[in-house]
Amino acid sequence: MSDHCPILLSISWCDFGPPLFKMFNSWLSRDGFEKVFITAWNNFIGYGTPDLYMNAKLKCIKEAIRVWRRADHSKEEAELKRIKEVVHKLDMEEESRLLSDEELETRRLSYKDIIEMEKMGVMDAKQKAKIRWAVDGDENSKLFHGFINNNNKRNRINGLMINGNWFTDPVIIKLEALKFFQSKFHEEWPI
Repeated sequence: MSDHCPILLSISWCDFGPPLFKMFNSWLSRDGFEKVFITAWNNFIGYGTPDLYMNAKLKCIKEAIRVWRRADHSKEEAELKRIKEVVHKLDMEEESRLLSDEELETRRLSYKDIIEMEKMGVMDAKQKAKIRWAVDGDENSKLFHGFINNNNKRNRINGLMINGNWFTDPVIIKLEALKFFQSKFHEEWPI
């Protein structure tokens, strides 16, 4: 008796149909998404074997989300445009007179709303970029190097305040760091 299991390998090209539905993580935190999902899930009426039933149910949910997102996206863009106009109007008025406390609060809240709305768009763009990089791999080296350079810029120390003076020369910063560690640990390190 052999403990080997024979394997039959067949190579053929298969068409799996249209591209898959893209789901963005930012949608989960948007108003209305949960309601649309639950409504589509509960209102689905279908029949057939369990796998076909589930497939049809997921298609129904996908279409409901697609319709919601299309309508929600246009509302978001209109709202963002309106808020930016309010901020611009307040900025223009501030050039000619002092704003009241109420106007300043309106401007502050409007800036907060703009940042939140643009943050959602940035989340979507990041997710798209990560997907694209995962698919393209090294072929998309410009995107990859962009991520790396961005991380390097964010993690770089551009200067150091030493005894009240700002230094940007790496040699001076290294020397001061060595002096600090030598004084802290009382060890001799070659410079």
